[in-house]
Amino acid sequence: AGRGALIRDQAHGSPANVLDLYAAAGIPETEGADPLRMKFASSAAHVTGKLLASAETCTWLGEHYSSTLADAKQRVDVTFLGGINHVFYHGTAFSPPGEPWPGFHFYAAVEFDPSNAFWPDFPILNAYVARVQSFLQSTRPANDVLLYYPIYDRWAERGDGAMPHFGGPQGTTAQAAGQMLLNRGYTFDFISDRLLNGVQFVHGSLQAGGNNYQAIVVPETKLMPLPTLEKLVALAQAGASIIFEKGLPSDVPGLGSLDDRRAGLQQLEARLSATKTDDDVTAWAEVGRGRMYLQGDAEKMLAHAGVRREALVDHGLSFERRAHDDGYVYFLLNRGTAAFAGWVPLASDTKSAALFEPMTSQHGAAALRSTSAGAVEAYVQLAPGASVLVKTFRKRLDGPAYA
Repeated sequence: AGRGALIRDQAHGSPANVLDLYAAAGIPETEGADPLRMKFASSAAHVTGKLLASAETCTWLGEHYSSTLADAKQRVDVTFLGGINHVFYHGTAFSPPGEPWPGFHFYAAVEFDPSNAFWPDFPILNAYVARVQSFLQSTRPANDVLLYYPIYDRWAERGDGAMPHFGGPQGTTAQAAGQMLLNRGYTFDFISDRLLNGVQFVHGSLQAGGNNYQAIVVPETKLMPLPTLEKLVALAQAGASIIFEKGLPSDVPGLGSLDDRRAGLQQLEARLSATKTDDDVTAWAEVGRGRMYLQGDAEKMLAHAGVRREALVDHGLSFERRAHDDGYVYFLLNRGTAAFAGWVPLASDTKSAALFEPMTSQHGAAALRSTSAGAVEAYVQLAPGASVLVKTFRKRLDGPAYA
């Protein structure tokens, strides 16, 4: 750091808390094809205020020379859904100019080099990636929820003698909780015990890395360090909403000063018994100026806490949402097998919007309408596998209509 070096680090694999290791890098870098797993790297970037989250992309799409540019685009789009805005292709090895065709190969199959028949058309995919990333890199994260990663429960599991691979929420209750949030259109970043120390509640919102959040969700957690629960209580006292999916943790991890820490946990939790209910579906405790939700359906607790969701997922569309100074940018993707044409609801204060089709660079003003409930919808047409960028504005703007 003293010499100005910037480090990209693929921290996954280590049995440490991978979120913390990602956060230590200048550019956290992930890989794979699961948006939920990729959100570990992007979350670490977001909550620490880093501008770029990277991905080693298109690793092992298929055997050598069998992957198409369409296959590569599908994988790139998945990385965008995982919060990644800095793509690195994986599959190029140096081959001496005099080496007979096809030259030296990189083992991970996709050959992004002149020996591949798709090389003359590769600039088309690169232009697509550049257009999408120009939006994703010039905006900031716009996620509403911080999702706690219960690493101590994972560490407490008895193994089979083999070193497990730590690369995302897999193997913890955060996996199911994160998938539910994705499926239902809630935007979120993962948060670790260590990174939670940097979260503050200021001016009516949780703040981390210069970004604002509306609530913290704690999935079913058995073991939680006492300082972590104390931090959550302090945030609630300041005005935050803290949601426990399956109640409070039952114990503390580790053996050092165990009796004292258990006593501290019990004393703290004794002060947090639910005192409010809402139709028997949600129970919460008033803590200072905030609330700690202790029992109920997770989605109903989120709604009760005022956390919005993007109902566009109900139309089968996937998305990544970013913020700019006068609104939001949505990367919308049709991952289905049927074409989509219809009105897409936007959970934002929108007076006008523009559509940008990143494959062809077609762009124009979006058609908008208001529903009887006061929501705003944009008209979108997407072929299977196609994407579009929707840029919304809180003020009225005029321009040529999108065809």
